[in-house]
Amino acid sequence: MGKSNFDLVASFYPLLEQIVFGSTLSRARRFFIPRVREGNKILLIGEGNGRFLFEMVKQTSSASVTVVDSSARMLASAARRIATVDCCSGIELIHADILEWRAPAAHYDWIVTHFFLDLFPPCRIRRVVEKISRLATEDSLWINVDFTSKNQSLRQKLLIWAQYRFFQISAGIEASRLFDARPSIRQAGWEIWAERSLDSGWISAHLMSKRLGRSSERGDVGVVKRADAEPYRIDL
Repeated sequence: MGKSNFDLVASFYPLLEQIVFGSTLSRARRFFIPRVREGNKILLIGEGNGRFLFEMVKQTSSASVTVVDSSARMLASAARRIATVDCCSGIELIHADILEWRAPAAHYDWIVTHFFLDLFPPCRIRRVVEKISRLATEDSLWINVDFTSKNQSLRQKLLIWAQYRFFQISAGIEASRLFDARPSIRQAGWEIWAERSLDSGWISAHLMSKRLGRSSERGDVGVVKRADAEPYRIDL
């Protein structure tokens, strides 16, 4: 596959995100963070410079956390960020492409991808989702946060266009525009338990399960408890 690499933007990416999006992306990353502390083996894919990781490890001191990212400089930034947290002995940072990374199957009970699937065209999205499905345990939960094409204003369309042009040049991402990952996710057997959104649906966070309708030992995930129920949605 074509290799994207965020090394060139790692040093200034947080500032760039703040200038362009303000606190919106950080808010989206935190939507389901209270639930992640229930995990025992947590996998973060494409975590970047570790802002979500930093917030998460403060709440999950007993969990084993694996972070996989293709950017060495992003991982170095994440390592520096979590060095200030006492409870980070169970964290493993891995520099690898997720599709090439060799990991045990059915190993992780929580998986998190933030603004990651939108880097790829449909054929690569399918492969990434299939890989995630192989890594997940039978009762695994998956948090995915991404941009969507729903209800985009003219300003948002321009931001998305500019973002893709910039990261194609600076990081070599494969996608030239935003593609919908949901068909690949549904085809792989994942179902939405809960959904939250920002900016009238422009950014959506999904909490998903491989088996909808089961009774969860983790307690109520949201409001969806039947296979024929509709997931809840909150627009902020």
